[in-house]
Amino acid sequence: TLEAAVENIEADGIENGLYLTENITTSGTITIPANTKIKLDLKGYKIENTTTDCGFDNHGEITLIDTSKDNTGSILVTKNSSNVVAIKNNSGSTLTLGIKDEARNTSPVIQGTKYGIDNSYNAILNFYDGQIKGATNAVIGEIKDVERKCVLRKTRQNNVEVCYLDQICNGDKLKSTDDRGITWNYTYQDGKATN
Repeated sequence: TLEAAVENIEADGIENGLYLTENITTSGTITIPANTKIKLDLKGYKIENTTTDCGFDNHGEITLIDTSKDNTGSILVTKNSSNVVAIKNNSGSTLTLGIKDEARNTSPVIQGTKYGIDNSYNAILNFYDGQIKGATNAVIGEIKDVERKCVLRKTRQNNVEVCYLDQICNGDKLKSTDDRGITWNYTYQDGKATN
């Protein structure tokens, strides 16, 4: 099982690769321990959890990718409850969706009944590929980094908030925070950011 594979990974800070070979259904929360690094390739398959309020409880570092040609890899947590989240990203942890390579893929899809990703615990969330979905919010908290030349967009589809990346266009409003914690607001125009 995926739970057993994650439990058997050493918490030594060395990245371990896992990949799916079929759709799977989990019966409990998959916990990523502190100091554990995992790169999980969905390979077009689905991880579904219908029984718990949290699909993944991340205390370490996890990168989720989907190398399938059809871009169909997903994590779905669908219990009918008030606080269901697909992935909880805890303090000191890092969650990365996709690969920072200037290509925008539509997967992996991360979807929870109420929240896609809870990143409200001062953790790091990098968003390079995919979509995040939740009926109440796709993402709680801040996203640290997005794919180069992309902007984060949110929309509602069928009573679900969808968060995705889109190419930056003239007139887009951008915001960045420097190393000193100062936030800068820009407008993108003809390949340049002006304030």
